[in-house]
Amino acid sequence: MNFTALLKIFGVVAALAGAGYKYAPHFWEKSADGKSVASADGKAAIPAKPGELGEVVLTNHFETVVRVGNGKSCTLVPRQMGSHNVELTLSLESRNAAGKTHELSVTQVSATSGKLMEVALGGMQLSFTPKLVQ
Repeated sequence: MNFTALLKIFGVVAALAGAGYKYAPHFWEKSADGKSVASADGKAAIPAKPGELGEVVLTNHFETVVRVGNGKSCTLVPRQMGSHNVELTLSLESRNAAGKTHELSVTQVSATSGKLMEVALGGMQLSFTPKLVQ
């Protein structure tokens, strides 16, 4: 194998690895002590009460997926608007047995990092504390 072919293969692998990290959603679940922890396998536990998410750690422009109960999941995409303010795009989705989207509701709200907020979305009342990290 020549050097040019090796460089091309390395470039493709590096690009794919970077894309997977950048666009892979984060899944969150509650640990025994009530804190949110990341779940690499995407099998996040459902909160004790549907819609009560606790603290949700967010990274600017990266989506985070949280299971909210009743077979629904919420995707949060933050956009930092200052040192503590964040614009959140929330998508509440449920899927049928075949894995196809059954219901989808989307809204955009302004929030403050570290302050409890409530939002009505898709017939559910969600309450959580967004925590924006750098």
